[in-house]
Order: sequence, then structure tokens, then C-alpha cells
Amino acid sequence: MTDKDEQENGDLDFETLEVSFAAIAPDEKRFVERFYEELFERHPAVMPLFEGSDMKSQRAKLLAALKLIIANVRNMDELLPALQELGQRHQKYGAEPAHYIAVADVLIAVMAEIAGDQWTEQMQQAWRGALNAIAGIMLGAYTGAGAAPGGVERRAADRPWTAPKVAKNTANEAETLAQEKVPVSGP
Repeated sequence: MTDKDEQENGDLDFETLEVSFAAIAPDEKRFVERFYEELFERHPAVMPLFEGSDMKSQRAKLLAALKLIIANVRNMDELLPALQELGQRHQKYGAEPAHYIAVADVLIAVMAEIAGDQWTEQMQQAWRGALNAIAGIMLGAYTGAGAAPGGVERRAADRPWTAPKVAKNTANEAETLAQEKVPVSGP
């Protein structure tokens, strides 16, 4: 099955995700700064979840997580365990399904802002699909009484993406992210 066939079947648009992330890469520092500014402005209720967090470190972790996702978007064997662990950690931080929606909305808005004229509707749709899938995987990892209720798309957790293995250093980044105690991208 080709990438085009997978996309027609509702799977992720790998190429558009990669191209769009490359469009913001030159301004990655500004991107992560703007993300948190915008997140806290639009959704001030999430601010307590970041109390005591080193925001410089937090921004670096968000960027590392996004790079990890892009590096492995075609290889869920590498990405799935890191996202599941991240979901379990976010459950401990108090992240709720609505927080995932807020983060996705702000990420997409700030990506569009940073990419400027390069940003397209196709990019927005690709990221919306990817972030819904990521949220589904992370929420699917919630356990016990705090387990996430339905309502967030979970198809990606049921049908992981596949592709050739990526470089070992990316797997090490996944382990590092999974071991961190500070939320990577906020709830």
C-alpha cells in the first residue's frame, strides 16, 4: 500500500506533516515561545498544570517531542511506546481530554503563524489528523479511575502506522522524553 492509498483510507498525510514541520523549523525557538504564550492566553486554566515547571526546559521538551514525532511518523513501532508513556505521565499531571484539544488548536494556529504564506489548508488538516491520533494514543494509555472517557479519535491507537526503522538516536530521544517528569507539551 502506498502513502497515497493510506491517506485515502483515513491515515496520516506523512509527507505534508514533514514538509509543514520543515516550514517552521527555521523559527523553531520562536514557535515554541509563541505556543506557550498563546496557550496561556487562550486557555489560562491550564497554567496551574505548569506551576513549578522550568519553562525554558518545557519549550525544549515540546520541540524535542515534535521532532521525535516527525522523525517517526512513518514508524509507529518507535513512536507508540513513547506516546503511551507520555500519556500516562500527562494523566498524573491532571491533563484532561479537553486539554488535548486546546493544545492541538494552539499548535496548529501557531504553526500557521510561523509558516506564514507557506501554510496551507492541507497542512492544517494533516496536523489536525496527526494531533487527534496522538491524543487518542496518549488518552488510551490512561488507566484506572482517571482513564479518559470517549470522544477523542482513537483510530491511530488501533491501526498504528508502519515504516522502516529510524536512526537509533531517535529511539534514545523517545526514552529520554518518556523518563521526564515535566509534561512535554503541556496537557
